[in-house]
This record gives sequence, structure tokens and C-alpha cells, in this order.
Amino acid sequence: MKTVIIAERRKTIEKKCDTSKYENVEIIKQYGEKKLLDFLDILLQTKDDEGKGLSDADIRDEVDTFLFEGHDTTASGMSWARYNLVKYPEFQEKCRKEVMAVIGGKDNVEWNDLQKFPYLTKFIKESLRLYPPVVAVGRKLENPLTMRSKLFKSKDVVIPKNSNLIFSIFGLHRSENVWKNPTIFDPERFSKEECAQRDTYAYLPFSAGGRNCIGQNFAMNEMKTVLALTLKRYQLYLDEETPTPILHTRVILQSKDGIFVKIRPF
Repeated sequence: MKTVIIAERRKTIEKKCDTSKYENVEIIKQYGEKKLLDFLDILLQTKDDEGKGLSDADIRDEVDTFLFEGHDTTASGMSWARYNLVKYPEFQEKCRKEVMAVIGGKDNVEWNDLQKFPYLTKFIKESLRLYPPVVAVGRKLENPLTMRSKLFKSKDVVIPKNSNLIFSIFGLHRSENVWKNPTIFDPERFSKEECAQRDTYAYLPFSAGGRNCIGQNFAMNEMKTVLALTLKRYQLYLDEETPTPILHTRVILQSKDGIFVKIRPF
């Protein structure tokens, strides 16, 4: 079905549009009016240096990746963040006070508001540290890798070219060798002062390097928006009937039986 949609959009563009007449940020819709390019339009018009575009299968793979990274992972991050809001009511109150100071009587979060939530941002980052949606990443070595660690009996360990490596983000974020009191939930770990003293690669909820998540800024803004509007309207809480989530790793980090919180409107 997804390939059919891609093929139909390709035909529509080829039939109705001469995109060479327009800037790269615009396209003429089937009905003749201008609109901003959407993700599928961008992929359909992407070409390499030789003028070759992506096949329908290539585009489907890119769309699958975008939907996975932009939906399941963000949903996991927001779900665990909500759980941490109810688990730590003192942090929930701090986040809510900040939200109310920024958006007040407005019904929506505006673009300029997103930079005005420093404490909520720290809270989300700490939640992603303890509950990273993607718990591990894989890499294939293009060149041999020399590793040095006190854990190895010899000084150097050389991992050969073409080896497949699995790196545990979950383990890194909870390592006592990297974090002080790693199981304690503390948003102040992400103050400017604390971040300046920490290795850049100590915190990798969106991976790192050339294969890192291209949508990480979008994901953070999405989480800030959803949580801000939730905190504006509801108090989140737990009681004796609320089950405790049990960590369960599938493709992303989930709870075995779901994540449950209770809410009451203000």
C-alpha cells in the first residue's frame, strides 16, 4: 500500500507539475495552488550528482525509518516522561510552574515558547537518560578499531574490520563509571555547568556521529509541546491501584504491561 501511494504521488507530480520553474521550497499541487514541500515530495525530487532519483523502494525505506523514529520512539519517550512526572511530584510541580509562566492563558504552545522551558527540557533529558527509547545501536566497522580500557588485561584490544558491534545506550546511561549516582533521577544533571564537565559521548539518547537521529530537535520540541499542554491542564498522579511499569525491551524500550498514570483536571 505504501508503494502504491508513492507511485501515485510521483505520477501526480510528473503530470501536474513542472518543478523546474519553482524554488525548492515550493511545489504546485494537483489543484494548482502553492504549498510547502512535505516529506514525500522532498524525497521524490531528491537527485544525486548524476541526476538519478530515489526508487519507490528507496523512498519506502526512508518513510519507514521516518515513521519509526518519529512515532514509536517519541511515544516511548513521552510515556516514560509522564511516568516520571507522577513518580517525582516535586519535579512535576516545578515543570508546571514554568509552563504556566510561559504559556499562561494561551491554549497552545507557540514556536517561540519552546526555548522558554529550560527546566522542562532538563526534566525530559533526564527521563531520556534513564529510559532511552532506543536502548542500543549497531555499527559495522569500516576500519579496525583499537580500544583501550582499564577493564582489559592488555593495553590495547584491536577489533578487526567488518566486525558488527552492538553498543548499549541503556548501560552507558546507568554506568557508575560515567554518572554519579546513576539510578537517582535528577534533572539538574543537565544544567549548563554539569554538562560542561561531562564527556560529550556520555549521553546518547539519539545516538551520535554520522548515523545519529536526524529528527532529534523535532522529537524534543514535540515532547516539550505535548508535556507542556498536559501539565497546563492536568495534574498527574499515582495511587495504590496504579501498577508499576516493568521494563521490557522490544525494538524500543517499553513497559511489559503498559505505563499507567492517573490524571485530574485543574
